[in-house]
Amino acid sequence: MSAPEPAKEQARLAALARYDILDSPPEESFDEITRLAAHICGTPVSLVTLIDEDRQWFKSAFGTDLTETPRKIAFCNHALDCNDLLVVPDLGQDGRFSDNPLVTSDPHARFYAGMPLITHEGHALGTLCVIDSHPRELSSHQLNALRTLGRQVVNQIELRRLLAKSELAKVQSERRWEAIFESAAIGVDLVDRDGRLVECNRALQDMLGYTADELRGFSFGELSYSEDRVRSQQRFGELVAGERASYQIEKRFVRKDGTDLWANVTVTSLRESEAPPEFFIGTIENITERKRLQEQLEYNAFHDSLTGLFNRSLFENRLAHARSARNDAKRRLTVLFIDLDDFKGINDSHGHAAGDQMLIAVAGRLRHAFRPTDTIARFGGDEFAVLLGEAAGAKEVRSIATRTLESLRAPFGLGTTEVFIRASMGVATTTAGSGNDEELVRNADTALRVSKGKGKGRYEVFRPSMRVAALKRAQLNEELQSAVEAGQFVLHYQPMVRLDSGRVAGMEALLRWRHPVRGLVGPHEFITLAEETGLILAIGGWVLTEACRQAAAWQKGHPHRPPLGININLSARQVHEPGLARDVGRAVAESGVEPRSVTLEITESLLVLDDKAVMRTLRALKKIGVSLAIDDFGTGYSSLSYLRRFPIDGLKIDMSFTAHLGRGTHEATLAEAIVALGDSLHLKTVAEGIETKAQLRHLQRLRCELGQGYYFASP
Repeated sequence: MSAPEPAKEQARLAALARYDILDSPPEESFDEITRLAAHICGTPVSLVTLIDEDRQWFKSAFGTDLTETPRKIAFCNHALDCNDLLVVPDLGQDGRFSDNPLVTSDPHARFYAGMPLITHEGHALGTLCVIDSHPRELSSHQLNALRTLGRQVVNQIELRRLLAKSELAKVQSERRWEAIFESAAIGVDLVDRDGRLVECNRALQDMLGYTADELRGFSFGELSYSEDRVRSQQRFGELVAGERASYQIEKRFVRKDGTDLWANVTVTSLRESEAPPEFFIGTIENITERKRLQEQLEYNAFHDSLTGLFNRSLFENRLAHARSARNDAKRRLTVLFIDLDDFKGINDSHGHAAGDQMLIAVAGRLRHAFRPTDTIARFGGDEFAVLLGEAAGAKEVRSIATRTLESLRAPFGLGTTEVFIRASMGVATTTAGSGNDEELVRNADTALRVSKGKGKGRYEVFRPSMRVAALKRAQLNEELQSAVEAGQFVLHYQPMVRLDSGRVAGMEALLRWRHPVRGLVGPHEFITLAEETGLILAIGGWVLTEACRQAAAWQKGHPHRPPLGININLSARQVHEPGLARDVGRAVAESGVEPRSVTLEITESLLVLDDKAVMRTLRALKKIGVSLAIDDFGTGYSSLSYLRRFPIDGLKIDMSFTAHLGRGTHEATLAEAIVALGDSLHLKTVAEGIETKAQLRHLQRLRCELGQGYYFASP
């Protein structure tokens, strides 16, 4: 950088010397500011620097043992000519600093932001700066906080000069006193032995909103909160009695407009002889903004920034406190873990902004579902935890769990779209004297995993036997990953038969795991886990490729027959993947299978979301030429509206309905209605789980088109 203008630099150095601060001992008032700056900005280092003629000296240094550096390598030297913050996101990429030894060697600085410390006379003495060893940016909130804290440093420097005994001793004339008194950037007042204000400067008048005439004769106790008044009056009494020379206190004043003013107040005796002092000088520094920053920092430390709920840290503190309360050793402690089912689909389909909107709405419903004494926290992602604040019996806990899940079942509004989402819950209860916090939380999490494994949208209360299940789940996850890597999966095929002629119209590909120890394992034992871990994407991709390959082989082996159809199940995770249509198109093209012979089966829960991204994916699949069918139709959120909106070609009747045919039950009536619905909408209808001749005859009378089940063949 260019050399500073000599006259301006000499005036700046003279001003720095007048403050008599260089090489002074550490002071907590400055250290508090550097600590706060580092915490707010998230940097490991924060400094209050003062730029002398040839060196940069640190009045306060947080995160480093250095006390000074040569001025010629000081980043802060560049900030002296700035009227505002100097921010360098990457020192290594900035030509002014890339060769600086503080960048190229220890401490390997890469980020710098410095607020110049400009006195009321316009002299830049140094900076309040933050430094990091990694390139980064600061948010607007962090930048504004750094500006505010920089002004607080200047106030501290001004305050220090006013309170220095050596400076007070130099006050020999009224004119000199008034010059300092009126030019001070902080509030200064003179009070008598009764604590009544005799004189005050303009800065104090501006702080409190009163004129000097209004303040004269006032006691500051009259402008204070009662809890602060007691402390300050006690210390002022000690000052009057000569038991101390000065005191410092943080307290609140009430401004004329009724708002609060947080202030750092220092009161010092003015002694002109050995006689008891008649007057006392007070300095009042406005620290309202600093207090707000501290309160915000404390709030952020214990609250989730998105939902405003408590975070994991505060939840664990509350749990530890509840357990340590020994006045009732038998008090029951109950923790609930709540996880949204298939939340990833909301993010993938509607975007992360919509996902955040959903989490905020869920948090609102949870607040209404629980009592003020309960602690509700967001643990991260779509997982929430609740500590019941009052002892509850097993029956009440179950009632709370049921009520909570019910509160989340109503549709959520995302813009103009209504979205349904379910949640799973795990519940763990213990007494205050048994186990430990980690175990209670772990038990609730274990119960949550069990509830998800049993079909989601439900709750489970922890039982000791679940620990064994959790260990088995962890082992299963490891084995499942190995199975994907080793290619241990195989497809079995079950024929789908035309019910009017008995001719085989197609095959459904059914996944099996050829386990090296357990033998053949059905999908019900591992599909849920595969979906939760994301392994379903690799497994589903293999199923798609292999089923298309096999179907193409059958079709090529019988070229003169109508192409044999192939039905392939898709998981919700696959449908939410943006590359699904590309993968299906590749599998169809590379295998040579007839596209119109391929039917992809999806669950109706995907359609009830009215998801635009899902709609785009389904339309892209239709362009390839494949068909789409709803699997297990009628077991979820059935709605005629989505059958009109989405490009669906077929319905599959769940085997639970087929099993009741001919019995006059509600399920049988639903099966008949589904067949009639498919016929009226010209949708191909397939009945699953046909096991008896009576069921077959009943479906034939209903004119159901296709069927499959053990009556015809096992997979």
